[in-house]
Amino acid sequence: MRLESLHKVVGMAKEAEAAESKRLAAMRQMLEREEQQAQQLQQHRQFYLGLAPASGQSLTAQHLAQYTHFLQKLGEAMTQQSARIDHFREQCARQQERWLAQHVRVKSLQTLVDKEEARRAHKAEQIEQHQLDEFNQRRRDRS
Repeated sequence: MRLESLHKVVGMAKEAEAAESKRLAAMRQMLEREEQQAQQLQQHRQFYLGLAPASGQSLTAQHLAQYTHFLQKLGEAMTQQSARIDHFREQCARQQERWLAQHVRVKSLQTLVDKEEARRAHKAEQIEQHQLDEFNQRRRDRS
């Protein structure tokens, strides 16, 4: 009965490991999206910095203030995005730890199952050898 119970426990642990693995993959996808968004913000910033008014170009104070305000808001968005990326990296690291702990648990349980199966196989071989020895002893006694 012990071996059958162990197989069930290993099965449940493998299911939990698979669930942790799926969560890790989802977290990594979210992190990748956030990093792509940060890259897009950086590209927008570079583009708009390239549109900076050239010296000697006549601009109204209002236009210059709007341009400066826009770049400031873009910078704030980049800072916020950087914070989001840091958050998702931390979450990914935590999820990686949870998955690894579950993976180690599965491996440990599987090792336990393997040992129990080996113990049972050894015991069955011993019983079989004992029966063969008894059979041979009876044959010799009859002869």
